Amino acid sequence: METEGKIIGSFNSVTTLAASAVDSVWQTLILERGEHLENPGNDLDYLAISEQGVFNPNEQWIDGGVVFDLESKHNVSGKSKFYNSMLFRHWESDSLPVHYEGGRTAAGAISNKELAPDYLAAEQMYGVCGLHTKALTEPYRSGESTHKPIANLLDIGELRKRRRAVGLHPASLPLAVNLDLWLVGERQLRDSYPDTYGVKIYDENVPFSRAPNYPNIEVITKCIALKSVIDMSGYVTHVQGEYNRNAQRFSAKTTIHSFGVVQSAAHLSASAGENFKSRLTQSSNQLRRNFRNLNCSAGMGMHVFRKRKSSYHKTSMSDDFYHTGGVVGTPLGYIQRFGKNVGPIQSSSVNIPLWLAKLITARSIDFYSTLEDISSLSSRVTLIDGNVHLDCQRSTWTNQKMLVSELKIALGSADLVVLSRHFDRSIPSHQRGTALFGNDPNSSVVNSYYQSHDHSNLSNV
Repeated sequence: METEGKIIGSFNSVTTLAASAVDSVWQTLILERGEHLENPGNDLDYLAISEQGVFNPNEQWIDGGVVFDLESKHNVSGKSKFYNSMLFRHWESDSLPVHYEGGRTAAGAISNKELAPDYLAAEQMYGVCGLHTKALTEPYRSGESTHKPIANLLDIGELRKRRRAVGLHPASLPLAVNLDLWLVGERQLRDSYPDTYGVKIYDENVPFSRAPNYPNIEVITKCIALKSVIDMSGYVTHVQGEYNRNAQRFSAKTTIHSFGVVQSAAHLSASAGENFKSRLTQSSNQLRRNFRNLNCSAGMGMHVFRKRKSSYHKTSMSDDFYHTGGVVGTPLGYIQRFGKNVGPIQSSSVNIPLWLAKLITARSIDFYSTLEDISSLSSRVTLIDGNVHLDCQRSTWTNQKMLVSELKIALGSADLVVLSRHFDRSIPSHQRGTALFGNDPNSSVVNSYYQSHDHSNLSNV
């Protein structure tokens, strides 16, 4: 298939880019491996979701020699259909070097202040509530928004008061969600449950909803982009794909990859040309390297004699430990609310009887503690005989455990019993890296606009 315009390799946040293309003269072609996620009637059945994996692809990755089933969803909007509702800005300090006990992060190629106008435009597009969150790490803003934070339901508001009383600074999460629709009938916001009703406000039902109504936007679902092909000059001539089990060739003046951190690295590793025999975008030797996950832990604050009445918990966060809290004042990370945990999830996750899991979750408020890891050349994604191999070397795991300890101390002071569980390497969360961006072609794969240093018509978003 030939097109004079722009080709977009896959879905996720790239639909925001598609929305910006609707008013342009470009003929835009979007290739998506999955399809629009419909309601199969079991979207609230956790056993079907978790145990049977009805929404999971039949695909496996390998981490440290251990094979695990992939949970990255191949559908329009990807995992944002299952988890997303928070739309964070990077904080101002995120573009600066940060010293942890396990090492130091690199400075960013672009500052938060430079991104502020684009952040504001995106927040207005998605209708983000709670832009001024009163967080300690609240970044610079280039303008105001009329969207107020979503109000805390009874139990969460009470907990915020208790946390303030013990010296913490709870703040509102920036959310893009229609709370009224979530609370209709059985609908509750729970992480890992698919949103097949369009009540979360994310890329598919806001920016992408505009795209199919324009003649210059074409979308092909259930299409696998196998590899990008380049000529002797390094120009990407076309993408080889598979559609309806038939080989297809898709050509465009500009190619944009947006497969996600791991899949983009795997796709680029599988692609080659006569003049770039060592694979695409590898002149800096940075492709597939610097792979990392967020260090994550789940926590449950429980009052044994008090049942929780609120079904929607994901409204607040604490960033008291984002810049300090560790040994000699090193950063620890931040804490937010989870979507409400329920008995079947807890029973399946920690292998306890369902009746006990229901007893616990009826009395709990759920927390999610996260901490950035540090880039390392030895942490990488490789493609071996068509199989994706991960090797993530954690460097701030000690800090993560300290963050959970601080959470337990703080919530204990607020009269809550806290249970916690760390996520191991079999749960790769919030992946980063593999295509380092920067202004120096010798040390980065793409520039600050995500354009390849090696290939004039290729971007990796």
